[in-house]
Amino acid sequence: MMNYIGIALTSYDIDICKVVADKLVDKKSQVDIFSAVMSESDFVSLHNIKKYLTVSKRLVYQSFTNDIKFDYLDKKLIVKTDDIKQKYRDGYVPIIIIPDEFLEEFTNHPFAEKIMIFRIDDNNSYKNPTLKKYNKCTYRIDSTHYDQICDLIEKLWQYRNSGGALSKDMITKMLRCNMLIQNAKFENISYASYDLSLGDEYYYNGKVRTLDNNQPFLPIEPYDYIIASTKEMIAFPRDVVGRFDLVVGLFFEGIILSNSTQVDPGFNGKLFCLLFNTSNKTVYLKRGMKFSTIEFNKLIEPTEAYNGSHAYEDSMISYLPRNIMNGAINELKKDVEKLRSENTKMQQLYIASLAIMIAVLALKSIGG
Repeated sequence: MMNYIGIALTSYDIDICKVVADKLVDKKSQVDIFSAVMSESDFVSLHNIKKYLTVSKRLVYQSFTNDIKFDYLDKKLIVKTDDIKQKYRDGYVPIIIIPDEFLEEFTNHPFAEKIMIFRIDDNNSYKNPTLKKYNKCTYRIDSTHYDQICDLIEKLWQYRNSGGALSKDMITKMLRCNMLIQNAKFENISYASYDLSLGDEYYYNGKVRTLDNNQPFLPIEPYDYIIASTKEMIAFPRDVVGRFDLVVGLFFEGIILSNSTQVDPGFNGKLFCLLFNTSNKTVYLKRGMKFSTIEFNKLIEPTEAYNGSHAYEDSMISYLPRNIMNGAINELKKDVEKLRSENTKMQQLYIASLAIMIAVLALKSIGG
């Protein structure tokens, strides 16, 4: 179980962090809890800090004297961790504002494991897979709606030492900050889950195809399969794992989901689903329909963020292997064609047998 003793805010724009810290201090429910520890740098000069403190008197500036060291413009900047620990013991929640340039050094320090780190942006810069330093942040927020950010930080701090399924309220607060899911529809939120929408890209019979207004329906023939995509982009923090499956209506129509359904902590990208039609009727999916439901579970502590081959992918082409025509999916296609052929033969045999039975009954009737 993770025992956090403080919060760190970081962003490409240090002023965003200052506004969020200000609002956290001013919130009535937290007025006696939140304080802030800020770094001395060219981004936040000592003069500006003192001016800032006249506005937010409950913010506490700590001189940096030891423990976590930063090198910046030939200066030594140091976070005094003992002061932060003491503030926490005194009933405060220290908020450490970390300039972006120092984030990697901060997260590499063992003390950072005790800090709930929020990366706040409004330009999706954290999606760049080359910026691995952001993967060590506990949460990444893509928003500058400050009240919503503060509501989410309060909620996450409240349940900082808890694990379990996320409620509708928590899901809503996270989605408002573009966490868990990008481009989400709030009407798709259920009591403890979210209904994913069918995306435009799908794979069928060796080709990546696209749904549009002229062709909004995706047919899945009997005993056949397609690979569908979600419209939404997943954006999981390091302490949330997900699991998705088809909506019940599609299951009753004979559609089954044939691939792994777990979404790893820290995963960013679209989900792709191998859908198989087990029925003897064509099933039609409609562009944008709710076709899958995903549930979210908070871990008791953060883990290493997913950094596999499908991270940050939003294209079906990038997801499919180069040798797909020689791989397991193509073998499945052959098996499907064989099954369909055998099913056709069985149907013909059944029809022939039925015809013979009718003919025999007819002869008996004539003979009688």
